[in-house]
Amino acid sequence: MVDLTVIAVLISITLFAFTTLLTKYVIAGAGGPYKFLTIQLSMGLVVMAILFLIFFKDELIDPDIFRTDVLTKFLLACVFGFLGFVFLLVGLDKGNASVGGIFISSRVIVNIPLAYIFLNERYQYSIYLFILLTFIGALIVSWSAELSVLDVILLRGKGTKYFLITMLFWGLGNIFVTSIGTVISPFHFLVYRQFVFVMAVWLFYPLLRRKLDHESPHLDRAFFKKVLLYIALTLVAQILFLFSLQQSLTITEGLGVLEGVITFIVTVLFAHYVDNSILGEALSRKEMIVKIGGVILSITGTMLVIFSTI
Repeated sequence: MVDLTVIAVLISITLFAFTTLLTKYVIAGAGGPYKFLTIQLSMGLVVMAILFLIFFKDELIDPDIFRTDVLTKFLLACVFGFLGFVFLLVGLDKGNASVGGIFISSRVIVNIPLAYIFLNERYQYSIYLFILLTFIGALIVSWSAELSVLDVILLRGKGTKYFLITMLFWGLGNIFVTSIGTVISPFHFLVYRQFVFVMAVWLFYPLLRRKLDHESPHLDRAFFKKVLLYIALTLVAQILFLFSLQQSLTITEGLGVLEGVITFIVTVLFAHYVDNSILGEALSRKEMIVKIGGVILSITGTMLVIFSTI
């Protein structure tokens, strides 16, 4: 089963890496991050609902969701999860997919401090030094030729501040997801959460569409094909990742940090050999040397945190 778990995790994080790259293109096609979020959440709900009706037609409603404690935690997880998605897409719209992948996979930057504050978990001082190493590495990856060292420290890299906010919201959301535990099955949780997300995205559509989007959409057939591909890849990746979490938290979290590396490699190779007009990746030799050094530091710090806490 361990071998199957490892395979599931690796496939999952590889698919997530490709969805991060693909996001840059569908955001451009939609005319901005919020229009894309609205389209992909709405279409994704239809796909998930069909699958839900096929495989869970006799268990559409999990009665545990109506327990006051479970419902409260579920709604809070949805709120923070939704806000995280909004800021992630804004970050990807303004910044680079390679940088976003490294920040998101370096989630220990916020997970451990949040556990300290909300769950009263205490760690050795070395853990916090490793977190600092992870953070420094992620900042280095956000550097580009037009930025000074001070600019990097002040989070002036393209999209950097939005990626950090994403990590904060997702870290808070994960606290409530963890506290729910296995009371609700993973697929029930995903479908219920998707339903809440769709309600939220349409509720705030008039305000956030105007504030966050910036171009006229190009909603042609090619665009919707990309969105369907995004939904399919994301759904398979989520199911595999949740399956892996159920089998082994240690293996899943340990291999999960490689998502940033895979995203970085896939994005840079695609930008160099296929197309960089939308991705806008910094590909000069100097920038690549610096960024690779940042990737190594960030992943090293993350791995040290994980293996020091298991």
